[in-house]
Amino acid sequence: MTTVTVFIDWFWPGYKAGGPIRSVYNIIKSLETNDTLSFKLITRDTDYMESTKYEHVTSDEWNRISPNLSVYYFSKKQLTFANFIKTVKETQADIFYITGIWSFWFSILPLLLKAKTKTIIAPRGMLAGSAVAIKSFRKNLYLSLANKVGLYKKITFHFTNELEHNFSKTLVNFTKAYVINNISLQNSFTEKRPVSKEINQIRLIFLGRVAPEKNTLFAINSLQTILDFHIVLDIYGSSYDKAYTNECIAAINKLPQNVSVNLMGSRSHHKIPTILTNYHYMYLPSRGENYGHAIAESFLAGIPVIISDQTPWSYIQNCGGVGEVLPLWEPYRFTKAIEILAAEDFNTYYKRRQAVNKFAKKKFPDPELVKKYAELFSC
Repeated sequence: MTTVTVFIDWFWPGYKAGGPIRSVYNIIKSLETNDTLSFKLITRDTDYMESTKYEHVTSDEWNRISPNLSVYYFSKKQLTFANFIKTVKETQADIFYITGIWSFWFSILPLLLKAKTKTIIAPRGMLAGSAVAIKSFRKNLYLSLANKVGLYKKITFHFTNELEHNFSKTLVNFTKAYVINNISLQNSFTEKRPVSKEINQIRLIFLGRVAPEKNTLFAINSLQTILDFHIVLDIYGSSYDKAYTNECIAAINKLPQNVSVNLMGSRSHHKIPTILTNYHYMYLPSRGENYGHAIAESFLAGIPVIISDQTPWSYIQNCGGVGEVLPLWEPYRFTKAIEILAAEDFNTYYKRRQAVNKFAKKKFPDPELVKKYAELFSC
């Protein structure tokens, strides 16, 4: 039995930290029938930017979550050097799997404790160009120092797309890397007749944080000049950047009366499939996605998408109507696409839904990815 110790700042039942939680959960879940692997995960007992502990977990001790997964939820008070080192030793790990780059407790400290343990780092988009550009001086300074002291020497990296893999070569000195896409598990959603679609109206859902990297303000502003169609855009995601959120609210207040934009706040992952059934399209013109779980979830729910060309899903443009992929440097094309899609009648839209369902059944789940992850965690 190979024991994989996973380090991540936030984990299930949390959801406010976005994709990394879902990515790691899906990997472990997809490997639960593999009787050669056991996962022990170390994390915090609160969600991202929260101080209240999770209701249904026991802090500062091991929680058995599933046959192949135990989780240690650290409280803020007990997260000390001595306790962290003690907990890591308890795992008797064969492999360290570190999620992220910048966290002292859950990214950097495990590297200092690894000794001869095989170690894999999954940056989860943190080494992508769009991510490094935020607070770039501090990040580049840290990476420069890490390279000088050989912090990443003999470390294996796990990337989920070639773009980040290639860009990271300019930032980090590593000798071995795997590029394995994220896994999207088949969920419990059952195919249903889509929400009613009338000519000249459209309901859009934005799944992502209210944040510059998700391009929330861009999405709102793209609706400013639409006058002949009834548009609803509901934004589901956390709002932690107050200045940026206020910009978004100011832009919403300037929209014409035929356009309704609502900040709905965040929702737990298990509620998303049902929420999606109330919309015609998922709208996400983000500046970059390591994977784009929101896009995958939309397909699993039978919902076509309108996305930027800065995600790993750009190829869907040629998949028979399952989505529109548009360049960010031509914002008017997003506006035009929404107008064209709003003008569709129900029969035309229904054909798109059928195309999405066909695409999703073929795409998810992918047994080859499960096999690749099993190989990644082989000693």
